[in-house]
Order: sequence, then structure tokens, then C-alpha cells
Amino acid sequence: MQFSVLHLTDLHGNVNFLSQWEGNPLRPDMVLLTGDITHFGEEPEAKKIVDAVRILFPHVLALHGNCDKPGVEQFLVSQNISLHRKFRIIQEVTFLGVGGSLPCPGTTPSEYSDNLYKNWLEETYENAGKPKKFVLVTHQPPYGTRTDKAMKLVHTGSQAIREFIELTSPLLCLCGHIHESAGTDRIGNTILVNPGPFKQGHFAYITLNDEQIDVVIK
Repeated sequence: MQFSVLHLTDLHGNVNFLSQWEGNPLRPDMVLLTGDITHFGEEPEAKKIVDAVRILFPHVLALHGNCDKPGVEQFLVSQNISLHRKFRIIQEVTFLGVGGSLPCPGTTPSEYSDNLYKNWLEETYENAGKPKKFVLVTHQPPYGTRTDKAMKLVHTGSQAIREFIELTSPLLCLCGHIHESAGTDRIGNTILVNPGPFKQGHFAYITLNDEQIDVVIK
């Protein structure tokens, strides 16, 4: 098995950097949009962004972020590309996820409690048949890692997501949300990836090849 993923997060309505992929022979098998697709937008803004991505990359799965209003998730569901509380099996790998974020210092449209995250993750994992080989996709990063330091000082991640990772050991956790915490880390055998905001051109290119996983952040 060889499978490649382009991981984009925190677009905030900006797809200007998609132009860097025009004419690029490197083509991922799938694009994952891990939240904040719009900047406080609804369905029309989400459609504009997703359509722009699909011109280059037809295979897209996505989550809403905390800065996406409810219409964004409704649009993703209507397109059958949402991973919020859902799962997909692609080349023997299960992808499952939860969108939104924990409550922020300023109110944003899609915020949830850690208790909800705990229940949603357990429910989705159960519905997926408790897969041994899966990728966890979230907007909110797990707590206490290089991927969740707000202002590079304070850990602001989710304890529930961290505990779920410790319990189930996914291959990867692909997240975003904390713009200044771009990078990779590990919880046990799980590789964590926060590529940083695509609105500034950041992305991660991930290749899964049997038991080997390669992550490149640019």
C-alpha cells in the first residue's frame, strides 16, 4: 500500500497558495481540510473554497473548524465529504474525525466541550469497528505537545483527544487550529501533524507506505 495525503488547515477563506500546485507533478491521492475552511463564513464561502481545491484535487475530505459557522458543516455533509463524527475507509486505512475546537478566549461559532469530544470520539471509533489501522483527523490538537502551544507558551489542546490517542494508538493525528504551533510530535506511536495555516502557504505532505509514514511540512 502506498497512499499520499495533502494536509491543509486554517485556510480562513484564502486559497491564493493553491497556485503553487499548478503544474506540480506531485499529486496526492487525497486532500484533507482540517478546519477553519472559511473565516466566519457559511455555506457559500465553504463552497467557493472547496470548489477551488477540487479543481486541482478532486478527492477531498474535510472538517469544520471553530471559525466556520454551521452552514459550513452542512455544506460538507451535503457533499458527502465531512469527517465530523464520521469515518471513511480508503485503501485499508480508516479516517475518522471531529471538528470545531474547545472554547476560545473570544467566542467563535463552533466550540465544544472536552466531554463532547470524548463521547464523539468513542462513538465514532465504535461505529468504525474499532479499527487497528486508522488516522485521527481533528481541528483541535491534543493537549501537551508541540502542536498545541498558543503564542508558543501555553498548551491549549484537548485532554479528551490526547486520552483517546493514548488509548487507541492511531497511525496519525492530523490537526490545526494553533497557527503558531506548526510542526510534528508524538504521543506513543502516534505521529501528530499540525502543518500551520494554509492561508500563509503552510502544508503537510504525508505518504503512508505499508508500515512506514513520511511527513514533510513546508
